[in-house]
Amino acid sequence: MAELKHKDSPEDTPRVLSLELVSWEQGKVAEYKEVALLGVTVPWGEVEIFYGHIPTIFLLRPGLVRVHYPSAGRSPVREYFAISSGVMTVDGNQKAVILAPEFVTPRDVDEADIRGKIAELEAQSFNSSIKERLAYENARLLLCQLGEDH
Repeated sequence: MAELKHKDSPEDTPRVLSLELVSWEQGKVAEYKEVALLGVTVPWGEVEIFYGHIPTIFLLRPGLVRVHYPSAGRSPVREYFAISSGVMTVDGNQKAVILAPEFVTPRDVDEADIRGKIAELEAQSFNSSIKERLAYENARLLLCQLGEDH
């Protein structure tokens, strides 16, 4: 399948976004230059951003940010990040910026620590709060991502 090009891009320029994750509480920044698709959780559901998306701003809910990288005919390469909440902007230069109080990448966590947290949350009643249920689901998804990386 031929890769589509943006009408204003030279023919040899791939259709990709750049992504910058910024956490003001953690004081950290992560940059990703070539993103084929970006998926986020918003108040009304899920949104996927591709190259050519109109400039916009989204309020983000706690959950996973899904990043798909170009794969040149192979299976898609994916990476997941957990965010506590935040705001995402997409500008006219195909740059997405996510501002979040906190974000976690699979490289930031210890697999044993995640398994311990899952066991702790499973032992508790989930009636205590939705926030604890989200923490549980995010921990399980990050654990699945760690399994794909090994």
